[in-house]
Amino acid sequence: MRPLSAQRSVAGKATLIIGLVLLAIQFVAIIFAPWIAPYSPETADPINALQEPSLIHFFGTDVSGMDIFSRVIFATRINLLISVTAVAIAFVIGVPLGLAIGYYKGWGSSLAMRFLTLSSHFLCLCWAWCWCPSWARKYGTLPLCWPYFSHRSSPG
Repeated sequence: MRPLSAQRSVAGKATLIIGLVLLAIQFVAIIFAPWIAPYSPETADPINALQEPSLIHFFGTDVSGMDIFSRVIFATRINLLISVTAVAIAFVIGVPLGLAIGYYKGWGSSLAMRFLTLSSHFLCLCWAWCWCPSWARKYGTLPLCWPYFSHRSSPG
């Protein structure tokens, strides 16, 4: 098997390309926010409150008359900070924990892996409960998550 070039191996991964494009758009919005946003995100204009989307206000205005498009553009800075912080915390906790579980074999590592598996399934159940509250109350959330459970529970 011959090695693929970096360009060919990345070109086949559509989700990777889409993610990189979205991240690039977010970085452009972060860097050029003062020039992209047509209005200040902090200046209220009560006269223009609750305007519908138009060429003047792309996403409309809120109750205070602030331009929603400008607020979204400036919010990308905070969104990226929160995302990077969450991934960094997960990395700092998860990698040493995973290394320790993998290094020390026995009933403790097996118990830790079952706990981690259970916690990831619990998150799936929470998402199902939030997205379909009426359906979930009527039928439960397990039918929404069976593919996730079967995939995560398989030994291969």
